Amino acid sequence: NHDPFSNANVIGRGIMGDLKGQVVVASPLYKQHFRLEDGQCLEDSAVRLRTWDARVENGKVEIRARTATAAPEPVPA
Repeated sequence: NHDPFSNANVIGRGIMGDLKGQVVVASPLYKQHFRLEDGQCLEDSAVRLRTWDARVENGKVEIRARTATAAPEPVPA
């Protein structure tokens, strides 16, 4: 839901559509377009939204949980 350009949690209110054959969501504030497939911003290749694997199973949306990552080892002083 976080918009990296405005730093606001508004992507969930964005407008979905098709842009040059790609399914996108447009930020409601500054109108950048993000591909739903991988979160890539079409106007700035250095910016990407976080995405999750999802599917519809028996009429319910299932989102794959991410595995927890281990905390980095402390650096000796």
